[in-house]
Amino acid sequence: LWREVAGLIQNMPEMYRELERNFEAIGESTKGIFERLPKGVQNGWHALSGNLNDTVSGLVGRISEPTVTAAGNFAMRIPSILIAVIVTFISAYFFIAERDEVIVWVKKITPDPIARRMGMVMDNLKYAVGGYFKAQLKIMAVVFVILFIGFLVLAGYFLALWMQIRYSVYQKTVLPLMFILWGGLNHLLVLSARWIFEKSSYGMSSRYALQYQVGIFGILLTFAIVKKWRFAEKKAAQRACWLAALGISGILFAGNCCTTWREIKTAPCRKEYAREVENMALHYRDVPDDKLEARFQYHHGPEKIRRALGILEEQGWNVFRD
Repeated sequence: LWREVAGLIQNMPEMYRELERNFEAIGESTKGIFERLPKGVQNGWHALSGNLNDTVSGLVGRISEPTVTAAGNFAMRIPSILIAVIVTFISAYFFIAERDEVIVWVKKITPDPIARRMGMVMDNLKYAVGGYFKAQLKIMAVVFVILFIGFLVLAGYFLALWMQIRYSVYQKTVLPLMFILWGGLNHLLVLSARWIFEKSSYGMSSRYALQYQVGIFGILLTFAIVKKWRFAEKKAAQRACWLAALGISGILFAGNCCTTWREIKTAPCRKEYAREVENMALHYRDVPDDKLEARFQYHHGPEKIRRALGILEEQGWNVFRD
């Protein structure tokens, strides 16, 4: 194909000259008819012929110039390409087939101070890069587990809702649907209320887990009802319902263990925090404004905090109780 294209480009001027001679022969044979045409038609024909000649000449010139330039550039690059290929193969051979010999030779000709420094640099580099990748893999594994459990719970909610609509469970009893809506809306409520703090741990408290469990209980009830009323004679469907219920129960148990562990771990901090708040409330008149707002987590003005604590002090409530 390349030879044919190159031959076509080389023969194009000759082909154009042959075409021009044929047009001239046709023009000579029809000269009498052409002279009888109006002057405007004759002038237009002459202009068309001249423009066609200029266009074809320019096209051939533009095709030939980049072709010759590209061929020259490629020919000049051939030695450097061959050298790069040879060096690549030789380097690959030395670093694969004779790697140990090359390392021994480099260590032999390298001075001891430089070798020791390079060894320290390589050890630190391996430690830093290896530690970085190890940490990233751990983070990815934890994020994967959390996302997997979250999407699994979300799939459980959607599956239970689909069963409620598909098998009209809500027409027999509306309690499971109420539980599902309660738990799902609590998920959305906690997400929207705690998102502003930009801490995922704010949504993993045990008090929120109790609110989520209502939705999980509704999902389990839906599975049990569908298994009993719709799949009474279908063993495979009953087994699928049992597996789904066991999976969601396992997620529920794991979530309870996680939130309980976090609560036990943070309990001493909560106790210390409560003592600091109590001490600050008893001396609220002398506490600086920024510390008062930060400790009480109320950023709408320290005057409102002092006014509220003043009311408690006047009534003898809370920490001001005798």
